Amino acid sequence: ALVIGGGVAGMSAALNLSRQGFQTYLIEKEDKLGGRLNSLYKLFPHQLDASGFFSLIIKAFFKAVMQQTLEQYGR
Repeated sequence: ALVIGGGVAGMSAALNLSRQGFQTYLIEKEDKLGGRLNSLYKLFPHQLDASGFFSLIIKAFFKAVMQQTLEQYGR
């Protein structure tokens, strides 16, 4: 299978096809994968790339979940 585009959708499609046993090729015109995620800094002008940005979101999410769990069930 040939997947054109290394954005989130393209990478997901390539992974799913590969898991189904298809020999899969992923073609991306840029020098890195990620698609539009690589321009996320335009929306959030910090000195973070997409992985750094999502790392912050994941940390905040787990902190909120832990806080809610502690409030609900106690320590």
